[in-house]
Parts: sequence; structure tokens; C-alpha cells
Amino acid sequence: MTEAKEKIVFSRSKRGTEGNVTFTGGVQETVEALKSRGGRDIWLYGGAELITEFVNQGLVDEYRLSIHPVLLGRGKPLFNNIEGRLNLELKKVNRYQSGVVQLTYGKTSELS
Repeated sequence: MTEAKEKIVFSRSKRGTEGNVTFTGGVQETVEALKSRGGRDIWLYGGAELITEFVNQGLVDEYRLSIHPVLLGRGKPLFNNIEGRLNLELKKVNRYQSGVVQLTYGKTSELS
């Protein structure tokens, strides 16, 4: 049940806790605190700006990219304002009946 899982929301203005949701602002500090507790993986869902901050701080260990069989013609880039090159290694490919293909990559080196 995802409702029971702890959720961390990064916000520029809101702080505090509501049920199983904690609102915070500091990315690096929050990730360090979560990792120090041990346990399971940390999943990141967010917009391009938040993901870029995680990538640029070297906080992403695995990338899961889902390719949907739809051509939009316009839109936002998948990654924007990445500060350096990040070499990735393909770890896994999942193909779904819907036509979606999910590619899982892991880091092979740090940002350069």
C-alpha cells in the first residue's frame, strides 16, 4: 500500500509533517539523513528541476527510463542543465504488452 509509505516532498515554502508526508527543502541533507537510517531504496518522482538537482549532486544511483510509443512533436527535454557528463551502463530492459519499453541504467562513473 503506497498510502502507508513515508513520503518526502521537497518544497520551497512548506515545512512540517502531515500524516506520512514530510515537507522539506534541503535535498542533500534529506538524502543523507534517509540513507543513514538504512532500509530500502529511495525512489524519486518529480519534475525536471528537482531531478536535475539530484543528478548534479550525484544522488542518483539508478535511472529507469520508460519509452512510450507516442510521438508528441513538442515538449520539455528529458534532462536539462546537467553540469557534466554521466556515463551509464544498461542493466535491464523490460518490454510490456502496451508497447512501453523500460530501460534501467546504473552509473559507471561520476560527473566529469
